[in-house]
Amino acid sequence: RREFIKNHPDDELLAIGEDFFVQRAHNELLQVFAELGLIGGCLFLLPFFYLLKVGYQSLRINKKFSPAGWGAVGGICAFILSSMFSSFSFRYLASGIMFFFLSSFFLTKTDKKIRKVKYQQFSNMTLINSKLSLILFLLGVIFTATTSMANLGNFLLIAGERKSSSLEAEPILLKAATLNPTNPTAYFSLALKYYSEKNFERAAKLLRQAIDNGFDVSISWFYLASCYRAMGDLEKEEYVLREALSIFPRSIFLRVRLYLNLSSRGELQMADEELRKAMQSDRSQAIGWLKLMTLGASEAGRQALRDKAFLPPAELRPDLAVYVVIHEQELLSMFPRMGG
Repeated sequence: RREFIKNHPDDELLAIGEDFFVQRAHNELLQVFAELGLIGGCLFLLPFFYLLKVGYQSLRINKKFSPAGWGAVGGICAFILSSMFSSFSFRYLASGIMFFFLSSFFLTKTDKKIRKVKYQQFSNMTLINSKLSLILFLLGVIFTATTSMANLGNFLLIAGERKSSSLEAEPILLKAATLNPTNPTAYFSLALKYYSEKNFERAAKLLRQAIDNGFDVSISWFYLASCYRAMGDLEKEEYVLREALSIFPRSIFLRVRLYLNLSSRGELQMADEELRKAMQSDRSQAIGWLKLMTLGASEAGRQALRDKAFLPPAELRPDLAVYVVIHEQELLSMFPRMGG
């Protein structure tokens, strides 16, 4: 995100992505090249080119595929087509296993056909196809094992989130994070349990782990800043908010929170500058967030009914952040619940 913001400071996607996970392209090929680079991406494509080569040579020799062979070709083509519009083709267990199965089946069928041909130039193809079929089978086994671990991690994540206390949830959620390190939700869920129990120091450490592992939406940063505020470390809260705004420069609710932090510490000139930036982005949103954070949801909602110059809590964006702010206010007994 930081690199994108640095290169595209005026892109409107910065505001849209505030409460979304920007994780993958909707194209498996682009995603693989982005993750593995040029060399890794080319290696990833080699099996596909080999399947194409074997299919072409088999057609040239036999002039046709068997019905089962055409079925395998159709399945592989459908897999490739879907991969052009999704980055979950190999990451989704069922489709990944199906690809490896169809590829092995296709190579086996073409291998049997080629065995019937007497031409010397194809004498080594049988051995190559057999070895590649074995490799694809082993890759399928590895793929099944790794995705099964990830799915087990997701199961443990759900089980851990259902536990009422952090002590019960921690071993389960940390195990989930170990089994599926690409999913940082376990750290975030455990952090919220500690946060709700007012163990802000432990919550802050887990929130930082969640953010560093990819749970980098604006509410994660707000919760982290809130932990330091609850611990009385306003300078650390400012540091976290500025770090968050370097990633979400168009976040009005984070900027209003920074304004309140600076105001409470007597940094009035810097505070006014942050509020000015928030107002410049969207005045009605900025005032709405300011009212919510300083008056509470109930009073902010009542005032918004009388004064149309700012938005009520229900119309502030991102909407999930409204609940996060209310959660903080309830936990710290700052204001009554909205509607209360």
